[in-house]
Amino acid sequence: MGGNKKMRNKYYLPFIIVFLIAGISLNCSDTGKSENEPFINSGIEKYKSKNYDGALADFTKAIEINPEDPNAYFLRGIVMLNQQKYNEAITDLDESINLKPDVGEVYEKRGLAKLYLKFYSGAISDYSKALEFNPDDDKSYFGRGRANIEYGFVNKGCSDLKKAKELGNTSADNFIKKSCK
Repeated sequence: MGGNKKMRNKYYLPFIIVFLIAGISLNCSDTGKSENEPFINSGIEKYKSKNYDGALADFTKAIEINPEDPNAYFLRGIVMLNQQKYNEAITDLDESINLKPDVGEVYEKRGLAKLYLKFYSGAISDYSKALEFNPDDDKSYFGRGRANIEYGFVNKGCSDLKKAKELGNTSADNFIKKSCK
């Protein structure tokens, strides 16, 4: 699974930036939100300009101000994913889920971290949970397909990859050609 950093970033970085630019939030409670919002906004801007250490510092400060903000943990987890700090990413994504368990995007990103750690059963579980919230999420089908194939469930994996391709995932075709007969 390994792969290089460029390949991994090529897969998920565009989705993360679109997510951030679109301003999608996890609908956090208002408690402490106004105090940490400048750090959230600054962290997003730093992330978009590839200042990952600065983004990490801002999201950490946002968490210090409001440790009940699932969005701050989610965003810091995204930075950790980008920095290939997968265990740390999982820790933050776990906390985001503990605070707000009904956001499919968080499960999808945690699945991605587990996929890179070769914890395939955990990745499959997270991608499946993400699909409960977002049944047309091509990224979750793509990730679950990859995890299933690596875990030895080639037929299930190929089925998921084909669904991801059907939903518009352009990366799925290469994996289908490589792994599915």
